Amino acid sequence: ADPPSRSDKVKAAMERDASAYARELRCADSYLQAVWQILERAGLLEDTTVLISADHGEGFMQSHHSDAGHGGAVYDTQVRIPLVIAGAGADALPARVGGVWSETAIAPTVLEMMGMPPHPLAGSAALQSIIDLEGGGDGDEELEQSDLLGASLVSRWRDPPSRAYMSCAFESSCVGLRRPLTKYVWRGSGRG
Repeated sequence: ADPPSRSDKVKAAMERDASAYARELRCADSYLQAVWQILERAGLLEDTTVLISADHGEGFMQSHHSDAGHGGAVYDTQVRIPLVIAGAGADALPARVGGVWSETAIAPTVLEMMGMPPHPLAGSAALQSIIDLEGGGDGDEELEQSDLLGASLVSRWRDPPSRAYMSCAFESSCVGLRRPLTKYVWRGSGRG
């Protein structure tokens, strides 16, 4: 029999990594379940907000041959991350929020759920001057303060932001823009 080709070896390695990743997710699930049960038994669940998210996904070459890394790319497998909010304050949100969101939504959402004021720059002249300096947007849309500070899911879930920005962690010349129906990725010529 012929020895395995390089692509066969890469595919086998990705399958091993995906299997190990799935085991880690099951382990994390069991820990989350244990924490939930502890909070429930202690009578703290009604006063506790549990928020689960991630910094990025994993590729495992599901969408593209170069989508094999651990963060650092802008393929959907790596940029579409979960955000689960349960417990106290979660009733202010629908079961599922549509639209295009960014991780920058997490802090404003938590602050609003806790009844705390938004980011100190929100609505400020300083932030508006940054927007004005940038020319107000990308030509057809005005740059919004939520593009820079994030938008709370609590108050904006009915009218989600129209875009989210992203970047490749290991390539300074790679950025992306996601809109509801499209995603743009720009890769410069050099590496950072």
